[in-house]
Amino acid sequence: MLCEWVQSATRLEVLVLLPKNQFLGPSDVVYTGPAYELAAEHSMAKYGKNLSVSVTYLLQSPNRNYDDLPAYSVQMVSGFYYSRKPSDHAETCYALAASPMVDQPGLQSVTEAFDWMLFNVVLSNPKYPVRGNGVKSTAIATGGALVNYAIVLLEILRFYDWHHAAMVVEVKPPGFSFHNDLADIIAQTAAAAKDSFVLEKFGVDLGNQDTTFEEALLAAKRKYRVIILLVPGVAAVKILQMTPQFGMANGEYAFFNLQFGSYGRPEQFEYNRNDSALLAYQALIFISYHTPKVVQLQTLNTVLKERSRTLYNYTYPNGSQPLDSSAVEAAFNVVELFAAVVNETSGGPDETCSGMKLASRMANRRFDLTLGNVFINSAHLRNLELDIYSFNTTTKSLQVAGALNWQKNRLEWKESISWPTVDGKAPPDTPLCGFSGNEGPCTTKGGWWCVRKDLLKTGGS
Repeated sequence: MLCEWVQSATRLEVLVLLPKNQFLGPSDVVYTGPAYELAAEHSMAKYGKNLSVSVTYLLQSPNRNYDDLPAYSVQMVSGFYYSRKPSDHAETCYALAASPMVDQPGLQSVTEAFDWMLFNVVLSNPKYPVRGNGVKSTAIATGGALVNYAIVLLEILRFYDWHHAAMVVEVKPPGFSFHNDLADIIAQTAAAAKDSFVLEKFGVDLGNQDTTFEEALLAAKRKYRVIILLVPGVAAVKILQMTPQFGMANGEYAFFNLQFGSYGRPEQFEYNRNDSALLAYQALIFISYHTPKVVQLQTLNTVLKERSRTLYNYTYPNGSQPLDSSAVEAAFNVVELFAAVVNETSGGPDETCSGMKLASRMANRRFDLTLGNVFINSAHLRNLELDIYSFNTTTKSLQVAGALNWQKNRLEWKESISWPTVDGKAPPDTPLCGFSGNEGPCTTKGGWWCVRKDLLKTGGS
């Protein structure tokens, strides 16, 4: 008798530990749910009879208070695990999609104990580390990492030989703040760099903009020519509008604005007036999350919007598309990444759904997915694709000028930046005549100088 093992479809179940719409955050299920479900359908269509993919939402009640979610997230996942039969665990590959608002260390421990994959689907913060670099882990951060912004920023600073900069940062209460957290990570990344950077932080209160913006600009002007604006887009525009009154819209000051999702968009920096503030816009470098550009993107956006409306009673505002959000993109990618690596290992009865092995397969690797290429590095982090924008003097709007090639670890420029300086070059790190205007070659030669004795400071009381 001739016997042959016949492969049945491998069952994949993606468990989503995210609120429906409690936090009104980018990863809430009203936004990301359609992406998980549509990606599951795409994966089953792609891999035919090999895979069966389903999505389960662990947070069912729309009215439940999730303020204490970190306290019971591990308990909820454990409860699900023990509610399933042993045969279910033997026949199903599980992956958990969650965000740092839960007990991240606890979830890493419990998913490693269950040997499930754990996907972090929002922008990762060092406060919530994902293991890697030789440390075995089932966790993968598909939402990208804040440190990606810092790396791109420092590469641009190096490119222009800028090693001194002021960081103007919005001050917010404790809790998640993209710009405040990013300021800390930029400082940490710069401190760990082999070359030297001097970065000084100036806090601004968005509730008292006129006063704090003025104070920050005046203080930064005395010591720096590079100003990094870590504030929402609306606030960054207001700061640029204020620069002429402080003599900072002359092309000799470079400005950065770093944004993520709804915090700020390139369209906010369109500037058609021909006044003195125009030069400040020309000296702006804008860094933002790259929106995927694929042929079928319009069709996918249409389907996702319709599902959000019919299944979750959410309607996207005019001009807003689901895949403009990195959280929606990450949700789509989670399912496709999971399906891709499981499909590679489902070749016989002895193959396994080990989360540890699947995560190892993803590290240091590029995947060609529906929404574009995704690279997972050795630290189990997806390198976030970021666009570098500069001001187009013809259209009076921002255009993509370049990006960092993560595989080659170098900046690649599509367009040159038209600096509004006298010589057309980027402003120097330190002015030729110093910040006082009377240093270096501009030092006054000859003559007498005097100082009042009563103004001299000496040691002691």
